Amino acid sequence: MLKSWSCLRKGINILVQELPLLVGAWLLILGAQQLINLVIPASWIGVGALVQIVVLSPLYAGQYLLTLRVIRGQPAKIQDLFRGFAFWGTLAAVSLLASLATGLGFLLLVVPGILWALMFSFAPIVVLDHGVHGEKLSRIGAVEALKRSKELTEGYRGTLFGISLLLVLPSLVVVVLLSLSASTPDFPIQPWAIEVFALLSGTLFLGPLHAASYMVAYDAIIELGMPSDVSEDDEAP
Repeated sequence: MLKSWSCLRKGINILVQELPLLVGAWLLILGAQQLINLVIPASWIGVGALVQIVVLSPLYAGQYLLTLRVIRGQPAKIQDLFRGFAFWGTLAAVSLLASLATGLGFLLLVVPGILWALMFSFAPIVVLDHGVHGEKLSRIGAVEALKRSKELTEGYRGTLFGISLLLVLPSLVVVVLLSLSASTPDFPIQPWAIEVFALLSGTLFLGPLHAASYMVAYDAIIELGMPSDVSEDDEAP
């Protein structure tokens, strides 16, 4: 079976290998997020969420493409982050449909939302992996991309969930440390140190590490074509 820890470990290796490129791309995405937050009032919650989905969907897909090119040993450059804008309409439709399905699933006792989020998680890279080949563009529809993602994640959603769960752990550590710091006067770790840890782990590294780990899984699934071992000596979390 494809192992969560194996994908995460290889994702870490990829991130270390191309740290300036992958973190730089992530910082551009964060900058775009902050710009949207500055332009749209916080009270316009629904509008802000919709704009983020539509505007940022090509950048998230581009982050996947950039990372996938690194994993495959192909030439990768920061311009790859913006390759998704050639498919903006399709990627926006994919993100909107997946977000609606996930949101509905969370209303249905949470678990369906998690399952549908995992089911459609590969749809953005399906659009670009299908469509970007040198200077030639080949297009796939949003519904077709969602169906393809559903097929690719069949049998691997537990692995993808395991990756996400492992990546959540640093955030949980931050929450626990902040709670202990607030409730314990003599707590040995200062709040500023915890905030620095949160900044370095969450803001700067977890985003590109999530993309790298998911693209390791995606590439392995594409290569294998069916459930199989990526590393026989790795154990699932």
